[in-house]
Amino acid sequence: MIDIIAEIGRCKSVRFAIEVGSEKLRKEVLLKNVSNKRLIEAANLLRKHQIPIYVYLMFGLPSETEDDALQTIGLTQSVKPAFVNSAVFSPYRGLNITKYAIENNYMTEDDLKKLDDPKYSRLDSVLKLKDINAILNICYFSLAMIHFPWTERFLMKLVHIRRNRLFKLFFLVSHFFQTRKFVDIGFFRSLCEGFYHRIES
Repeated sequence: MIDIIAEIGRCKSVRFAIEVGSEKLRKEVLLKNVSNKRLIEAANLLRKHQIPIYVYLMFGLPSETEDDALQTIGLTQSVKPAFVNSAVFSPYRGLNITKYAIENNYMTEDDLKKLDDPKYSRLDSVLKLKDINAILNICYFSLAMIHFPWTERFLMKLVHIRRNRLFKLFFLVSHFFQTRKFVDIGFFRSLCEGFYHRIES
């Protein structure tokens, strides 16, 4: 299929969900039986044909640990995507994973009401996880660590600091520059895209 897509020569990018780097988390919590090996093989084929890769990541899933979040960074570094869409998991009402989170005491029914607050839509979490602070900071630093792996050793020194607006701003600025590079748009258009992204956040 990738050979045919490449032969046509009209494919701007291929998007797929890595979501998490931990196969255990992907299989037991997300109920997706896809191996890391399969994801890397697909990415290698796309890069072989010079087709840009756009990936989706999630941080702050029920039962996730700091190590799980770092596995997500490591796997995505191996995939070498052109664009990364990192987001904090949001337990929408009615989903099986939301039921799982409540049943396993990662959140309560009352926590669902917090989802009506815009601040929990992308950059914060209602889940009660032991490593939630570090996990969210890894999310905020994820774009830098994935596109520039050499930054990981420095940014990891910050992940246990209490998450704050500066770290969230770092994420938004990273997203701004990534968007400019990926879609090759002008500075002012990038500001507009970033502004609307901030509203959604």
